[in-house]
Amino acid sequence: MELTSPKLYHQDEYDLQVYLTSYFSSTTDNAILEHALRKPMTFLYNGFSSGQIKGDHLIDLSAGPIIFPLIPIFEYFKEITILKCYDSCVKELKKWIQSDEDAFDWHVAFKYMMELEGNSEGWEAKEEKLKKSINHVLKCDLSKESLVDTDLVPTADCLFTAWILDVVSEDKTSYRQNLKKISSLIKPGGHLVMIADINTSWILVSGHKFHVLSYDEVFLKNALKDEGYSIKCYETVEREVDTDICDYKKVVFVIAYKEREA
Repeated sequence: MELTSPKLYHQDEYDLQVYLTSYFSSTTDNAILEHALRKPMTFLYNGFSSGQIKGDHLIDLSAGPIIFPLIPIFEYFKEITILKCYDSCVKELKKWIQSDEDAFDWHVAFKYMMELEGNSEGWEAKEEKLKKSINHVLKCDLSKESLVDTDLVPTADCLFTAWILDVVSEDKTSYRQNLKKISSLIKPGGHLVMIADINTSWILVSGHKFHVLSYDEVFLKNALKDEGYSIKCYETVEREVDTDICDYKKVVFVIAYKEREA
């Protein structure tokens, strides 16, 4: 029996290094790494390879201090803004950008990108290029109507988000409200690219369960449609292995075109 309710991402901080090492490092279980990192990177690499999704400004608003999803897509944009809900996530990312010796080592992700491109070397140069492409790493507040200073962060040609709506939304009503806030950062005619988990209720970090909003694919597709999006690409990957660190049923990858303001 659960004695306590799951913690909330936007209220209860967690050990960032434990989170990153558990899901995205060379010591991560291979099956978990496949779902958490390799398949998302492969989807993004294939989804952007046509060159049809590009522009001046990319915004990344994702859960945790992750940078791996940017690796396959950053070269299609002139500048990048990263938004995070925690000061600690902002600090962690800035450590990586500044090549601090205490920063998390993302070589697993960059080496996998070399595999996707068919190269055997050059990952260090790509890492430095990504660092130089990031203009701002800023804290945002999803509890407010305006997430950021719009004078500092212009609307984006593309917004990428991974798992943040799942972990900050306590129910389906707040999910739709948070989706609307995120969508306000995207230009009409721009794209929303997202990674999410389907029918998930918790994720384990540092021995603590954190809340994840459980919803099905029908809800997700309707929420996007109601917010003015047309889905251009939609893929799912079923859970293939038992794990005690998350109860997800499948991972979903979406590229959606913003046709109008809702």
